[in-house]
Amino acid sequence: MNRAVCVDASFIVAMFTPERYTPPATARWKAWIEDDFRILAPTLLGYEVTSALYRKVLKEQIEPKDGKVALEQFLAMDVESIHLPELHAEAS
Repeated sequence: MNRAVCVDASFIVAMFTPERYTPPATARWKAWIEDDFRILAPTLLGYEVTSALYRKVLKEQIEPKDGKVALEQFLAMDVESIHLPELHAEAS
């Protein structure tokens, strides 16, 4: 069985927008792909990434066209969406 890692929106946004965490996030992603990791994410990841990119555009941290490119890059990624309702019960 492959090893797995779960990513969140901050990781994805760091990969596709210029910030101090972009180089390490990109390097980590490449290593996971090379090592054949399953890339997992919560089912809300798409909404969270979209919202984070939109906020960066509103704050003029990135141009609207760059936000669109980042979203397209994210949507093209091979990330497996998972839903684990039992985690909500465990977290409460």
